[in-house]
Amino acid sequence: MDQISQGFARDDLFVIERSCKMHGGNINSTCFSSQGGLLGSGGQDQQVVVWNLAENCRASAFHRHKAEVTCVKFTPDGSKIASSSYDGTVKLWVPKILSKCISLNAHTYCVRDIDFSYDGKLLLTASDDKTLKIWSMPKQRFLTSFSGHVNWIRSCQFSPDSRLIVSAGDERQIKIWNTDDNSCIRNIHTQQSQITSVTFDVSGNAIASSSVDGTVHIWDI
Repeated sequence: MDQISQGFARDDLFVIERSCKMHGGNINSTCFSSQGGLLGSGGQDQQVVVWNLAENCRASAFHRHKAEVTCVKFTPDGSKIASSSYDGTVKLWVPKILSKCISLNAHTYCVRDIDFSYDGKLLLTASDDKTLKIWSMPKQRFLTSFSGHVNWIRSCQFSPDSRLIVSAGDERQIKIWNTDDNSCIRNIHTQQSQITSVTFDVSGNAIASSSVDGTVHIWDI
């Protein structure tokens, strides 16, 4: 998939209203800004593209990564967009200022996933180097790391109150971490094979995990 399509629902029929193409390969990740007016995308062509949906999908492209982009996420206030990549970096972009880019040398290997805390003050990164890291957004600096995975980490997320982190990847385990002392407070052993995504529900009392084996599991915590 190398293009973005926008549409609407009519009864049970979804109609594509417009389609916008800017990427030169697979699109790996998309995200809306909190206000809904912007859409971010990142992909195989090493580009991060921000689409202005209110202006007929007008696009701004950012070229700073040296390898495939794995994930894009807007800050909660929508003022910046973060991107992670196979090049081991995370980049913070200001969509209104094309030349404004802050680069974090985040990990030694591919950064698979990123997430912001709900107040936007913290950034979480997950990597093939088997670690998670937390970064301060006001100062764009490293704060702390979490070790314990024995294989690639493909997905991570803060809980709604940012007191917990959930992470998972290629080792048939889901880990839940306490951000106060970096301890792993729960290991969930699952029969799912490679886990592709983990997420908290809005209450923070349950998580869902998806896998390449076609299953979705829901867990109370």
